Amino acid sequence: MKLDKNTNGSVLIMTLLITALLVAILVEFAYGVFVKTNVLYNFRDGQNLSLIAQSGIELADGYIKDYLASNQYTAYASYVIPVAKITDNSTESLVVSITDENAKFNINTIINENGTTNEKALSTFKRLLTALKLDENISLYVTNWISSKAGSSSGLSDSTSHNYLYCVDELLSIPQITPEIYKKLAPFVTANSDGLININTASEEVLMALDENITQSTAKEIIEYREKTSPFKTTAGIQSAPAMADKSIGLMGKITVKSTVFSVTSVAALRGIQREIHAVTQYSETPEQVKYWKEF
Repeated sequence: MKLDKNTNGSVLIMTLLITALLVAILVEFAYGVFVKTNVLYNFRDGQNLSLIAQSGIELADGYIKDYLASNQYTAYASYVIPVAKITDNSTESLVVSITDENAKFNINTIINENGTTNEKALSTFKRLLTALKLDENISLYVTNWISSKAGSSSGLSDSTSHNYLYCVDELLSIPQITPEIYKKLAPFVTANSDGLININTASEEVLMALDENITQSTAKEIIEYREKTSPFKTTAGIQSAPAMADKSIGLMGKITVKSTVFSVTSVAALRGIQREIHAVTQYSETPEQVKYWKEF
């Protein structure tokens, strides 16, 4: 029996359709295997990088302890620990940086533990905002947020229901704090310190905030003195700076020369994958206390 041309054409079409379907299935299967394999490898690399980043935090912890044990004062506002290659053939990278939190103003000190406003700290914050050319009213917005229950903006409160900031990033939760304001303010404030300002590591703006008599030129002279002569070994040593001979009395109780709170950022990376850990630790107590930990 002979097959007519229509039958032959139908068979050919069916064959082509089946072939195309099989090719599509194979491509989809291969792609699925490829994606799942990559996800598995990325997960494995991510876990390894997380462990490496944690090792960076431990490395910094040991470095800070050794530094504090062998020095009577803190002289560096920030420091990047040189890290050698993990192994001779490794492609992972690790960057560990330390920042002195006592070089910044602690915004949580605006509210006392009993819920009342700390007027001296509030004045310091206002002077910092002025030095940064930011609106002084920001200090009231922050005060209101911390002092209010659950961070509402219902008005200043003297109750004990205050809402201390866990980290500086929480400033972005305050409606009046725009990303632009936050970007300008964040490097100069902290939410985790004992409230004392280290005169060896504080920036020009933070030094100006300490007292109304510390002008920009005075702050510059303090920084120039500690960099060109020597770091201050005692708080009274600030009088050695020519511009501070008669201005240091009001600073006592506000300043220190040896920091106790440090933040560490540890970044591990491999083939476009990155794990970063940010931790803040207080070393004034034994054992030390981790105040903040974030991994992303």
